Amino acid sequence: MSHPTPHYHTALSGVVVASSSRVSRCVSSNGSIFFVHDITDGLPQEYSLCDLLYTEIPWRHGYEVFAKRSGHSGVGYRAFLNAVASIIVTRCVPVIVVGGSGIRSIMPPTGAAMHINLNGSPAVAYCYGVTPPTHHTTTDLLVWLSERFTCCGDFCCGYGRALLPWLRSGKTVVGSDNNANCIGVIKDTLCG
Repeated sequence: MSHPTPHYHTALSGVVVASSSRVSRCVSSNGSIFFVHDITDGLPQEYSLCDLLYTEIPWRHGYEVFAKRSGHSGVGYRAFLNAVASIIVTRCVPVIVVGGSGIRSIMPPTGAAMHINLNGSPAVAYCYGVTPPTHHTTTDLLVWLSERFTCCGDFCCGYGRALLPWLRSGKTVVGSDNNANCIGVIKDTLCG
């Protein structure tokens, strides 16, 4: 894999969003795989390779922006959060979901919820099956996790940035997003 991109898939206004001329539905490299998938359809078999699931889910407004970009605007935010909650309760591996404090009532009860900085803004890391030490940023948390887990899965991977610590360590990852442009950007930047 080539050196990763600094791009971050964001819904924030005023931020340039990366795009790819090679929109892709699936790309694999060195044992890792990235593909288009809508998580409201459940967690696909590819994630059975993972010993950890980590994802940074969008806030409500971001979800609506991302849904419009990908052409999947038929499923509402509540259905999306219910799908995430379903994954948490049915998985046999640790799961960390980073999101806003407003989703606490929808997420299953957790053993650990830590306040954390996500791209300069406050967020909460909802932890299931793992209790990491307190970290101030998601970047620090991801490095800590990558030192302890072999294969990470991210079902809202955007441009794949959360998976970079595993890729930099020569480990494998599984990433999906419902936007084929995101997978195209990964193909351009992470898979050369």
